[in-house]
Amino acid sequence: MSYQDSLQRFADAVLAADPSVEPYRTNLISGHAAALGNTFKLVKCLLGAETFSQLSHVYAAHYPAAHWDINRYGDQFSRFIEAQIHGPRGSYLDWSLYSDVAAIEYAITEQYYADDEAYPSFVVLYAPEKLTLSLLQQLHLAHPYTDISTDCAGAKALHIYRRGIALYINGETLSPNGYADD
Repeated sequence: MSYQDSLQRFADAVLAADPSVEPYRTNLISGHAAALGNTFKLVKCLLGAETFSQLSHVYAAHYPAAHWDINRYGDQFSRFIEAQIHGPRGSYLDWSLYSDVAAIEYAITEQYYADDEAYPSFVVLYAPEKLTLSLLQQLHLAHPYTDISTDCAGAKALHIYRRGIALYINGETLSPNGYADD
């Protein structure tokens, strides 16, 4: 058996939850859950460490990485959080707010780790009225390398982009057809 075949068999066993490789699978899930904690710092703060840990471990167990860079893990996390509205604790927490914050934080991370000529990110918010100045200040504390414009408070969408090593977030209004106004 070749080295490549051995690696493929091992990877298949980890992903299939083969009991003989359970420690490796647990390590994989824990590593991905920790990466989510690094990316979604404000969501973790807002939800609390225990709730965030539970959500991140479930997400990591069911959503494989789409990119080789662990820093870019979590591209579906905001949708996963939004789906919690339909769960048994759907009315317990403000899932739409946490989903919006997660979408913003992932866009920040995406821009931070992007190539120099990356396209800007555009995030449409589910609950724009909940994006207050206080929440924007918390977001800036979680991501201090990001310049967040005060016009983001209450904006229906955010334009997140990078110039050199600096990140910027500006609020956008949407026309009735759902596109950003020029």
